Amino acid sequence: MRTPRFIDAMRAMGEELSPETHVRLLKYFLGAGRWMHACLDRTPFHPYNWQTQTAMTQTYLALTFPEFEESAKWLKTSRANMIEHFEKDIFDDGGYIERTGSYTSFVFGMFYRYMMLWQYAKDDSSLLEAYLPRLEKLMEFTSRTLSPLGLNVPFNDSRRSLVFADLLVDMAGFFDRGDFLGPIQHVVSREKLEAAGVEPELPESTSQLFPTSHFAVMRDGWAEDSYFMMINYGPFQ
Repeated sequence: MRTPRFIDAMRAMGEELSPETHVRLLKYFLGAGRWMHACLDRTPFHPYNWQTQTAMTQTYLALTFPEFEESAKWLKTSRANMIEHFEKDIFDDGGYIERTGSYTSFVFGMFYRYMMLWQYAKDDSSLLEAYLPRLEKLMEFTSRTLSPLGLNVPFNDSRRSLVFADLLVDMAGFFDRGDFLGPIQHVVSREKLEAAGVEPELPESTSQLFPTSHFAVMRDGWAEDSYFMMINYGPFQ
């Protein structure tokens, strides 16, 4: 986690750092890059979060220091690994492999920043074009699985909270999806709803099966007093 912070610091304060500090940082970056490459190379794919953080950091490192002889190799390894996570961690029905809502903000932020890193550093929009729809599906899953009170269901290590209300306001504007606002319109302020720039709409469906991530939601409506049940019937039930 500290490596991106050190890269940011070196970029922001480079002229203020002493030559000795520059050398120490460059040695640190080189060592960190080699360590991260070994992690990814020896474990080509491992689901869950630690690899996405590693691949993201190694890509940032390689793009920032293309003069390192190993940067091209790091870039190739980390991108291939991250693409696997794009394709395998977010299921076709929008669920996430760790089967818990608490990682939703992390996953969106990590994956979207990775796409934008390539867009910014290499003018490469291919990842955005290929995988932004999967992030939209992740947000759709999030909106469809909230309780009638706007709360996320606390499966696995996800706590019950209104944490996704503000996230869905942002995502409604980002994806132009009024149906992301409908399920949470009664728990956020009118000002926030208006700031999204789209009109709230209730989803067409009430009950819904998520066959890949193995959840099922049953509800008789979207009002606060609606009956609601969510079932986790997958491998961690």
